[in-house]
Amino acid sequence: MGGIFSFLFALLACVAMTIALHGCGGDSPTPAPTPAPTPAPTPWPGCDTEKATASQVLAEQLCDNGCVVQIKCGAAGECIRVPNDKCIVKPGDTVFPCNHHETCQEFKDESIEQGTCDKMTACCLFNSVLIPKDGETKVVDPICNLATVKTGQEFCLGAEKSTSCSTSEALGEQLCDNGCVVQIKCDKDEKCIRVPSDKCIVKETAPCGHHATCQEFKDEGLEKKECDKMSACCGFNSILIPNVTDGEEKVVDPICDLATFKAGQETGQEFCKPVGQTGQDAMALV
Repeated sequence: MGGIFSFLFALLACVAMTIALHGCGGDSPTPAPTPAPTPAPTPWPGCDTEKATASQVLAEQLCDNGCVVQIKCGAAGECIRVPNDKCIVKPGDTVFPCNHHETCQEFKDESIEQGTCDKMTACCLFNSVLIPKDGETKVVDPICNLATVKTGQEFCLGAEKSTSCSTSEALGEQLCDNGCVVQIKCDKDEKCIRVPSDKCIVKETAPCGHHATCQEFKDEGLEKKECDKMSACCGFNSILIPNVTDGEEKVVDPICDLATFKAGQETGQEFCKPVGQTGQDAMALV
């Protein structure tokens, strides 16, 4: 009998310990669920799905007086800038890094707005004399003037960093003021059309004006093509002849101002005149 009492005493002690630790409800309490971690914001995925290749020309930037700077890939995929012989800083043995990006792929992945503004900064380095030495005269390229906020311009300050992607069917894009983007495209009949974004003043698609067909636009030289693209800012992001009855005010997009010879005379600019804009005013390019 002593063995039975010893067993029962041990069993009761075990039950008492279990109740003390877990209560009387039988099962142990269900632990509170661990809150799900807050997901990180999705990064801008980039626009260009094709991989950059060595020696590939990614873009060109037209600056004043026929200066053209190419954005290219180096042998190791690094982003470099190459000026032509019309720039103030001449081409030579020096390799000029892009500064705005280390690699070509980073540049290719950008939106139209940010990529355009990064290209425009090339006119500051290669076609401007921003800090003149003794005997030099200060020169600020008009495209550099738009690309930098210190000049009082907010052209690139207002350009969003991750909104518009270039598309394969687009022959070109033009960034205008306040984030307006106009794409040059082909319609089903191979006619050249211009398609504005919803940030432009004029939001309806219209013919190119400077060319009837896409092939004519493709066959142009780089400088003339850039000036034709710039003229889209006259037609889609300017109010050149305001309707005063409706309370409209005149608006001249700063890129339109550079693209037209008449407007250039008013501001001391003749940006597109040397590359074939022969005295046309802004309305002729709309």
